Amino acid sequence: MRIVTKNDIKKNTMFPASHTFEEYGDMPDIITFAESTKNLCVCVVDVVDSTKITARLSNQDISKYYSAFLNTLGAVIIKFQGKIVKNIGDSILYYFEEDSEGTQFVRCLECNLAILQIHDYLNMKVKNKGLPHLDYRISSDYGTVAIAKTPFMTEDIFGQPVNVCTKINSLARPNSLVIGSDLHAMVKNLECYQFNEVSDFSSGLKNSYPVYSASHNDSKIKIIVAKCVEKMLLQIGTPCFEEVVKRLFNKYNCFLYDCYEKPEYLKETLRELYGNANTEIVKNIESQMEEQSLPKPVKEFLIYLKK
Repeated sequence: MRIVTKNDIKKNTMFPASHTFEEYGDMPDIITFAESTKNLCVCVVDVVDSTKITARLSNQDISKYYSAFLNTLGAVIIKFQGKIVKNIGDSILYYFEEDSEGTQFVRCLECNLAILQIHDYLNMKVKNKGLPHLDYRISSDYGTVAIAKTPFMTEDIFGQPVNVCTKINSLARPNSLVIGSDLHAMVKNLECYQFNEVSDFSSGLKNSYPVYSASHNDSKIKIIVAKCVEKMLLQIGTPCFEEVVKRLFNKYNCFLYDCYEKPEYLKETLRELYGNANTEIVKNIESQMEEQSLPKPVKEFLIYLKK
């Protein structure tokens, strides 16, 4: 085997004979940062034990495994108007921008909870391909990030929310969501969600930074639905309200509070009492909820009533 000498390198223009700092100093920047920063809800979803799982798979099966994960979850993120920055091996980095209506926090929570809800569906897909079970963790935080553009992708994001979000991911149980304290401060008063402190995260910049689990609070959802239905029925008239409540109890042994979990009871009762006018009543129920940030389960309740 012939050894490459210094003379060979000098003759080949691909290998400069000498390097100076001045040469590299004149080169254009590969990464450029936008002058302004953005406040974003940053999220990471990461596959659990992927190294151990994929070690037993062929290269072809590894591609199928990650393809199912990335494409299925990616579709959910896009549906909620999230922006995918990149996938880092077995994880996805994505974010939600502020908008004029301030929906980014609800979109962030609802997207992440929807990703958890499709866990069984995703595993049905990988099982049909003869692939192993797939679990994941989701973490999210809120704050100011710098936006960078590179030749390799449209943009990347840097900042404390990205760093914290990545590091607190391991604090989530498999198939659950955790959020950092800065995001919790923005969403803690939103009804329909339940937050429980799970741990303190310590970093060089933020000591004792609380981390919370996040989930839908079904009891609050039931209360919201019951209050909206009650308010709408009372607007029609007290006799209307009393008759609906009476029929729900006598026929189904349930109250307005139970209608969220049993929308068919309310739907059938309204049809029995008001016939085709039922659709207008459902529209009025929906209008009672428009002023609130509706989580996905409440929207599904309304969709069922309108069928």
